[in-house]
Amino acid sequence: MFRINHQIRVPEVRLVGDNVEPQGVYRIQDALRKADEMELDLVEISPNAEPPVCRIVDYQKFIYAQKKKQKELKAKAVKIIVKEIRFGPNTDEHDYNFKLKHAEKFLQDGAKVKAYDPIAMKEATHQLGDTITYSEDQYEALIDADCLLLVTEWPEFKFPNFKIVKKLLNSAVIFDGRNIYDLVEMNRLGFDYFCIGINTTK
Repeated sequence: MFRINHQIRVPEVRLVGDNVEPQGVYRIQDALRKADEMELDLVEISPNAEPPVCRIVDYQKFIYAQKKKQKELKAKAVKIIVKEIRFGPNTDEHDYNFKLKHAEKFLQDGAKVKAYDPIAMKEATHQLGDTITYSEDQYEALIDADCLLLVTEWPEFKFPNFKIVKKLLNSAVIFDGRNIYDLVEMNRLGFDYFCIGINTTK
């Protein structure tokens, strides 16, 4: 699942974690030496980052924690805040029907849908009625949500106040469908951050 120690064959890695001072980019030899001095393992957690991101941990305990976290996420009834299912004035019929069915599927599966759209809220209200909850702003939409699912790139979503985001969410979990946030920064801020096509396990 994860490459560790001498399985990591790159010239440099970025070390993160509370037990690493200073955090930053290290030559692989120096990172391995640091892990050896701490009698721990160098674990590559984000191989597709540039350079790859690693943590220095006890590998067996790390794997156990990852499996435990996955079980907890599956067992928990998750309520997801979707930033946008957009119904704009120029939405073509095919796209419109797809998005409408997407929202309806959430409801059929028993999800509680909370929506915020800075542009097309009126149209969404017309189409979905009172089957979902509408929010006045992006932060209100986060209240009592179990995670954040980002599916659009409105400018106001690119630079939120992450301290507020973390405080309002039940769990500091972000699924980024647009890959607009920085992996290292999200990990530093304490989020479990997942984005499309990239291994971002914290």
